[in-house]
Amino acid sequence: MFSILLSAYFLTMSEKTQAEDMIVGIPVSGRHYPGVEKVMGLFRNSLPIRAKIKQSDSLLEVIKGVYTNCLEAMDHQDFQTYEIEAALGLNKSLFNTYFILQESVEASNFELGNLEVSTELIRKNGMFDLKWEFVNQDGVFDAVIEYRDELITDNDIKEYKKLYLSVLKKIVGQL
Repeated sequence: MFSILLSAYFLTMSEKTQAEDMIVGIPVSGRHYPGVEKVMGLFRNSLPIRAKIKQSDSLLEVIKGVYTNCLEAMDHQDFQTYEIEAALGLNKSLFNTYFILQESVEASNFELGNLEVSTELIRKNGMFDLKWEFVNQDGVFDAVIEYRDELITDNDIKEYKKLYLSVLKKIVGQL
């Protein structure tokens, strides 16, 4: 599912920006070391995933390429993003967009004793220029899009969403 959703994202961005070579960050767990499985807290690293998309590529070729790139990137998940950027001699971030698929995250309000907790699934002014996050709860996907509103407008997001859904329908039609 992750490869399909991410492929649709790459295809959307490629069509919208006319870019053929893109890099998107994805999170990885960062829990490969013995002894950290019982430690509380965030052990997350970001992996750069690269996609080179040609107009002649079929949807299935794009999905297979993204899937392969994700698997190959997992072999290097212990490297921190800043280490990769330094090794490449970059003075800037390797990627400024981010893509996430999370499973079974409760997105509604709940109570714990006298404490009421609410969650919000719409945000702006994100850390990245653009971040798409899908939350799968019982087979229903909520899409959360964060973006820096000084770079991207609400209308841009509406266009991205419309194009993304169109691409996703094409992919599902071929599977």
